[in-house]
Amino acid sequence: MRIAIVDDETIYSDCLKKILLDFSNKYGRNFEIFTYESGEDFVDTLETKEYSFVFMDIYMKKINGIEAATTMRSKGHNSILVFLTTSTEFMPQAFSCHAFEYITKPFDAERVEKVLKDALKVIPEESVYITLNVSGMDIKILLEDIYSVLSDAHYLDFHTKNGKVLRCRMTGKQFLNLIDNDERFLAINRGIIVNMDKISEIKEGTIAMEGGDVYPVQIKNSSKIIQAIQDYNFAKIRKRQKRGNIS
Repeated sequence: MRIAIVDDETIYSDCLKKILLDFSNKYGRNFEIFTYESGEDFVDTLETKEYSFVFMDIYMKKINGIEAATTMRSKGHNSILVFLTTSTEFMPQAFSCHAFEYITKPFDAERVEKVLKDALKVIPEESVYITLNVSGMDIKILLEDIYSVLSDAHYLDFHTKNGKVLRCRMTGKQFLNLIDNDERFLAINRGIIVNMDKISEIKEGTIAMEGGDVYPVQIKNSSKIIQAIQDYNFAKIRKRQKRGNIS
């Protein structure tokens, strides 16, 4: 996931870069971060680079942040745009550029993390990964490649893409904490967690997954579980609509 930081004050761009790197390590995000000290330098990259996020300072010499963002939008870039500012004076113009949010300087990690988490809800999740210790080896795996997670005593069996199963000493609660309770994953029965993006069919008290695995749904909570899956799928549609409206 490419992120651009556009700010002519390196004290802020360096601080923001550190916060982003800490966030990526904490939550298993693949962030490729580019820093630019002027709006001109950033605009010059738009012919060859696409960014998932752009953190844009408003007050810059020559091309200011509003002008740089307007140019970015005119070139068809749908990046999540977050303005950095010492004042709310330009907020009407900022949001005319379809800004997602703004962060007031000086900022702290808590504020940046809040904006990141909100923004990540409306963009694809394919770059999220976790690290599992399997037979003494650390293995990185994308969350999108995990189809289901089954509990077996003190271990979890991760059923993944292409039918591969990875076994790791971990509890279901530890897994959910590790992925920061990623909304794709739902416990459908005792010791069974599924990736809702990989469900192929719901039928007669069971859930069939892509790849052929079929799991029973907990009877007493079946209505709530089915409703949760329907709500998730509806939310996915809304996300795609929001994503399309950014441009």
